[in-house]
Amino acid sequence: MLPSQTAVSLGPLLLYPGAQHPMLTSTCVFCASPVGTFYAFCAGLALLQFLWHFPSSATPLFSQDLGPIALLLKQARGAGMVLAGVVWYVLKDAADRGRLAASTFKQLNLAMAVVAALQLWAYWQMSVAGVPLNRQLWRVLMGTGLLVVAVCDWQFFAKKAGA
Repeated sequence: MLPSQTAVSLGPLLLYPGAQHPMLTSTCVFCASPVGTFYAFCAGLALLQFLWHFPSSATPLFSQDLGPIALLLKQARGAGMVLAGVVWYVLKDAADRGRLAASTFKQLNLAMAVVAALQLWAYWQMSVAGVPLNRQLWRVLMGTGLLVVAVCDWQFFAKKAGA
């Protein structure tokens, strides 16, 4: 490594003489608040769903191979889980800082509730249409989706602390 590269990579650390750099502080993934812990769980779940859907053609939710369109939809949903994971992590950070009552985070909560409700509706429609699904996994996804809708709606309709 060249000395100039070292100086560039250490540059941000030099801005904090005598104080600890924020990126070097150890923070627990699980938060001080139960809602923050729930958001951290959802962020991890989104990452697992990405790893489950995107790189592979096999998904245990579908008990039969449904062709190339199903593969494309599974991979698109997997890529969408990356975006959902980022939003969940932003909401976790807002919960850590006590900022969930701000309008931005209320809108993010509402957006995540809408996304979860649309996913529930899509799973339900697949079930009704006769798409062969793994029933146990389908029930877990429905239960998780209902919990996400409930928590996000609760946070969306919560009043500000001083209002």
